[in-house]
Amino acid sequence: MSFEENLDKIILKHKDLSDNLATGIRGEEYIQASKEYSDLEPLVEIIQVYKKVLLDLKGARELADDASLDKETRELVDEEIRELEEKVIKLERDVKVALLPKDEAD
Repeated sequence: MSFEENLDKIILKHKDLSDNLATGIRGEEYIQASKEYSDLEPLVEIIQVYKKVLLDLKGARELADDASLDKETRELVDEEIRELEEKVIKLERDVKVALLPKDEAD
């Protein structure tokens, strides 16, 4: 399974937990789902930002392929691509760190 597929699986799990919590489950099942949901929340937020930046990068690259761009616009698009590529690297690292198992001693 690819990195992207794993991220999609986490987002789906978070949505499923949200849906389950909204159905009115009770007792121990509610406590378990609520804890798992809250544990996933920060990770899902990082993943969503990461996916948004990837989408923005894809759009910028598509724009850069437009042969009709003037020199000034091309320079702006190229700069945007460089900035987005740096963000992707940082966010991917942040996601991977967030995926590390939590130390129970912390």
